[in-house]
Amino acid sequence: MSVERCPLILGYASRRSVRAGERIDFFVSSKDSDSYNAQIVRIISPDIGPIGPAFKQFEIDAPLNGPHQGKFQPILPGSYADISGPLPIATEFAIDLLVYPTLLNSRTQVIIEISSNSGSVLEVNHSSETGLTARLSQSGEIVCTTSINLLRERMWREIRISIDPSKRIMTLNSNPISNISQMTTKPQQSTGDWKKDFLFEWHDSSIKLAARKSPLSDRHDPSSTFNGKIERLRLFSSSNPAQSQTPIAEWDFSLDIPSNQVTDIGKYHLDGTLHNMPTRGIRGSKWSGNTLSWVQEPESYAAIHFHEDDVADAKWQLSHHFQVPEELASGCYALRLSPTSGESPDFYVPFFVRPMLNKQNSKVAYLIPTTTYGAYANMNLRVTAQFNELAHGRLTVLDSTDFLLLTMPELGKSTYDVHNDGSPVLYSSMNRPVTNFRPNGRIYKFCLDLMIVDWFDSMNIGVDIITDDDIHHEGLDSLKDYTVLVTSTHPEYITHAQSDAIRGFTESGGRLMYLGGNGFYTAAEISSTDPDIVEVRRPGQDNLWRVDHTEGVFSTSGLPGGLWRNLGRSENGLVGVGFITQGFDECTFYRRNVASKDPRLSWIFEGIGFDELIGNFGILQGGAAGYEIDRHDFARGSPPQSVVVASSSNHSPLYGLMVSSILDTLPQTGDSQDPIRADMVFFETNNGGAVFSVGSIAWAGSLSHNNYDNNVSRLTLNVLQRFLDKQNF
Repeated sequence: MSVERCPLILGYASRRSVRAGERIDFFVSSKDSDSYNAQIVRIISPDIGPIGPAFKQFEIDAPLNGPHQGKFQPILPGSYADISGPLPIATEFAIDLLVYPTLLNSRTQVIIEISSNSGSVLEVNHSSETGLTARLSQSGEIVCTTSINLLRERMWREIRISIDPSKRIMTLNSNPISNISQMTTKPQQSTGDWKKDFLFEWHDSSIKLAARKSPLSDRHDPSSTFNGKIERLRLFSSSNPAQSQTPIAEWDFSLDIPSNQVTDIGKYHLDGTLHNMPTRGIRGSKWSGNTLSWVQEPESYAAIHFHEDDVADAKWQLSHHFQVPEELASGCYALRLSPTSGESPDFYVPFFVRPMLNKQNSKVAYLIPTTTYGAYANMNLRVTAQFNELAHGRLTVLDSTDFLLLTMPELGKSTYDVHNDGSPVLYSSMNRPVTNFRPNGRIYKFCLDLMIVDWFDSMNIGVDIITDDDIHHEGLDSLKDYTVLVTSTHPEYITHAQSDAIRGFTESGGRLMYLGGNGFYTAAEISSTDPDIVEVRRPGQDNLWRVDHTEGVFSTSGLPGGLWRNLGRSENGLVGVGFITQGFDECTFYRRNVASKDPRLSWIFEGIGFDELIGNFGILQGGAAGYEIDRHDFARGSPPQSVVVASSSNHSPLYGLMVSSILDTLPQTGDSQDPIRADMVFFETNNGGAVFSVGSIAWAGSLSHNNYDNNVSRLTLNVLQRFLDKQNF
């Protein structure tokens, strides 16, 4: 596929979940401002080609439907801070801050810019060619520059810039910082004179940190963004402040870490705003080595890490809005964007409609994993990682949206990627075009989750759609009126609030059907200030995107990150099975065991023979058991009353290889079962609740086989019908 076939029309929505009767907004950009057609559609099944069911999308009447003149809207990557001022300075002042560069190169990276409405600008920047440079300019004319030797990557320095109008000089100092992780180096200083006929006015000035102001708007210039940590910004009214002098403004970054605010503890309270979500809750220059949490010792985590490739919000202008009709059925919907020229593929912006408040339609809720979609949003790793072929056992096949990530790096990255400076991406946003959240293409994530939607539709089972976002914000209240909660194929990431809600649902009598694999595996958090952003921290895991144990606490909540099994809430305890391995070459089937003959459980297999292979077919690599699989294990928290009723077998050697790569631990060699397997599990909970789990991502890919007349479909229907029967088991 050629690069020219990349989508030319891109968009995103203001939210993923909306109730009937509420409004949702859309933001659209078209290359070269090309025209396009917009259409609201309801999506029942994915567009995955001839191996699956037919693509089912139905057009919905909406005022926005029809042709539109396009408008190109850029994405400006790079995080920075705005302190709008006006700063309490006149002509003489000094400013200092602590700096820790993480990617020095020939590009000029701006560390701080002070600019006034009268045209006075002080900029401190760095490049490998000019070193650390302070520059004064007036109305675009450079008046004075002074430089010192290069900063060093990953070493803290204090930088001070002093403006002395009486002597018409500017002084730049770079002083060493001694801490537990670096040696002291020599201080450096340089001074520059400016022309006598220039005066600088600063009374109406403001600050940009980690970037310079764009000449075209009040936003930043993305070509100027800084890669590195900045800590403790101070402003003095003297050009030569004494050691004991109190600054007139001091921005303490150890405060308000969960927010997008930088707080001035001085008397003027000139608080600033962070843009594009730089990383907080990370070690600073004063880290003591005595704590692993910023909550316990914020002063050790007083740094903010800025990156040139941070993208938290595309900040496009509003293009369309859709007032969801009150009578619109709960389901999966999308804004379909089609270029008028027909020269590129359609682009879909999915969203999910819930019933109106207090107008529940069904006793069955289908849980859409929006937190996981967010964690994976725009995953560059699938395209760029060197180990892709090894992990998949085949050559990587790229499609149009893969090329889109390569040609438009400004779309940003996922929490499976690393920043350009090598640090892990900890935040991922849905407030931008997302290439891998769509109803067409690879049979994974949303496409595979639509296979369950298609099964509900084909079985004439009415369900309400609910999302991770909903249960995160509303808790158990969002689930309390449902009898059965059905999961998607890969609900890997959940927040502490979501975990509480789902556990509360099963313990209060709800019935949970876990129709996936690698679910409920890793903790995530959703920003309270930016609810479209998912934060993921994986302390100590052996992979490219890990953080070390000193930075494993979420900046957005102060709660610990990592695998739920390491946080005392294993996925085994919630659904009876836990992730063991993955293999992307082929999938297999399940065999019933003796426990499945127990009359108390035989209803699961009604119409299915004991010796019948379950799911030895399917559109996802030929079987219902595989891709990513979960195993029952009492040692890891599977409830004592849980029963394994069927297990998979005959997995390829790639599954064994991936166990080693994720550093899992297999059971004792004397175990009578093959440890590499997916287990089908049932158990009861309190108050008449119950859980049924299949432990395989591939399960949904077998539902439509033989026009839905197969034992995977039959078994799923058996469980759902029994779960809707409120009698105890």
